[in-house]
Amino acid sequence: MFTTVVDHISARTLPSVDAYSDDDVLAAMRALSVVAGRLEVIRAELLVAAADREMWRREGARSLAAWLAQHCAISARDARRAVDTARIIHQTRDIAAALMRGEIATAHVETIAAYNAEVAIRQAAQDAEEAATAEVADETAALAETPPTTTRSSRRRRR
Repeated sequence: MFTTVVDHISARTLPSVDAYSDDDVLAAMRALSVVAGRLEVIRAELLVAAADREMWRREGARSLAAWLAQHCAISARDARRAVDTARIIHQTRDIAAALMRGEIATAHVETIAAYNAEVAIRQAAQDAEEAATAEVADETAALAETPPTTTRSSRRRRR
């Protein structure tokens, strides 16, 4: 069944599913899920290669996602999601392997990428808050160590 599905993909034809048994339909759906995961891993590696080569910059695109959207006829949102997903797949070999085996779908990786982005935003906000707090503490300590300046009017009052 897998070979039949792949043959149709290669030939760019649609299979006549009317002749498929229920088991054939299920087997074809499973095979397509595996192929989709494998294609996602391949796309991830291609996107990483394009990023490493800075192909998007050479062509004057604003970002890798903008370049992808322009060349692959997908929305900017889907392109950003594909780039985020590609980074996760490339950096996490266990995720790539699970995709290749059809154990997880791209949607799972997109959820991981969205979670990682949220964690990164929260961490950046926390880091900024800690830096601001440290800066205020440093300035307060510096002010406490600085002796008060004496002005003419304050010297006159002391006499």
